Amino acid sequence: MLKQLTGLVKKNRELSEIDSRKFVAKALLKILPKLSLQEVGPELVVQSLAAVIPDLKESECDYLRFSIQKADYAKSWSCEKSDSQWLLKKAP
Repeated sequence: MLKQLTGLVKKNRELSEIDSRKFVAKALLKILPKLSLQEVGPELVVQSLAAVIPDLKESECDYLRFSIQKADYAKSWSCEKSDSQWLLKKAP
């Protein structure tokens, strides 16, 4: 999932391969302190990534939504635009 997200970041933001990897790595480093071993799961990791990626693009949000629904198909997720950023939200 992270490799594909890195590819999307590279394409959307017109970054080099190494810069897109750094971009995603920085987002991962931001969420690590917030995760506890008891809570770690695909849903928490994906939600946390979506929250810390600056200026999340629509296609990046869609990819994260697809990834989280693949891990937990019982819940429904959506991407909604708020101001200038896309947000990943649990659908009611």
